[in-house]
Amino acid sequence: MKVIAGPSLAIAVSNAGGLGFIGPGASPSDLESSLSLTSQLISSSPSLSRFTQETGTLPIGVGFQTWAGDLRVATQVLGKFKPCAVWLFAPRHGQKELDEWSRKIREVSRGTKIWVQVPSVADAVAAAKSEERADVLVVQGADAGGHSRSKGAGIITLLPEVYDAVNDGVEPENQIPLIAAGGIIEQRGAGAAMVLGAAGVAMGTRFLASREATINRGYQRHIVDATIPPWA
Repeated sequence: MKVIAGPSLAIAVSNAGGLGFIGPGASPSDLESSLSLTSQLISSSPSLSRFTQETGTLPIGVGFQTWAGDLRVATQVLGKFKPCAVWLFAPRHGQKELDEWSRKIREVSRGTKIWVQVPSVADAVAAAKSEERADVLVVQGADAGGHSRSKGAGIITLLPEVYDAVNDGVEPENQIPLIAAGGIIEQRGAGAAMVLGAAGVAMGTRFLASREATINRGYQRHIVDATIPPWA
């Protein structure tokens, strides 16, 4: 989540057993200060510090909207801090742009896994067959609260279609892990996603209600107090 998901939220999620991500900042230049603070927060967590010592990477990920990002700035910072994952989405020039980012990131941080967000079967196949093959695909349904296409399928329909297109008939060790995103807020949605072929789930909107989110507290109160109207 752009701006809202900062170091505190990412660290809290990773401390709880997930993989927290820092979202894009207001400016590409914000990344270095965010990862510097993240490194400081990690030092106070024995388990996260141990992860960094053992892997040489930070136990958090970083997200980029590549169309609005600065690849030169990004690679300089990523090469210095080495997060364990980078999440790429919203390219201006399709798979070609994702390949360029993936290649440059791998050059400066070999231990960083590349996650690519895809909104369709065609995009998933392109990412899976690319020379810079994604390590993980984040399959985002049209029911997601974040950036998405104006038209598309919900996660319940899209996820099994993507699984069949990229993983069906492939040996388990060669399959691309799929992360389901869109409308998932608790264990029932996560369980359904696993049945449909996901290795895990990504949640964004759910964390708007968290203490660690960088969010206007009035906006947050409205989210927490919201209920389903009787006519829905």
